Amino acid sequence: MIKAFNIFNSKNNDKYKLKIAGFESNNSSKYVDYLGKITEEEKENLISKSTGLIFLPISEGVGMPPLEALLRDKPVLLSNIPIFNETLPYWKLKADPFNIDEIAQKLDDLANEYFDDMISENKSYILNMYSWEKVVSKYLSIIKSLL
Repeated sequence: MIKAFNIFNSKNNDKYKLKIAGFESNNSSKYVDYLGKITEEEKENLISKSTGLIFLPISEGVGMPPLEALLRDKPVLLSNIPIFNETLPYWKLKADPFNIDEIAQKLDDLANEYFDDMISENKSYILNMYSWEKVVSKYLSIIKSLL
């Protein structure tokens, strides 16, 4: 990820800074900050002030940060793994988490393309799929099937 970011950032005159939350390291640099553990408030602040979110896990349960970013109208670069193809089937900004060149290219897309239509389409999908009514309905269905 860091190598891909450095490739991307050098092509963009080093105008971006990568902030990595949830991981501590002494390897921070002029363009990369390791923030360690952050609070919910800090996460919301980072997302709202960001150009976008980079979320490239190898495996993930549901992945709340991408949903939170999209709900704040921020583009997200996701791992091209099954869970994100299920939870965000209409999102096209995905990369192989092991392919440095592909990640660098997708970072360029994230920073330099206009995603309002894609964000809007996915936001509607998210709000519909994960509404309280839908979640409660699914839980009630499961509970009734167990009785």
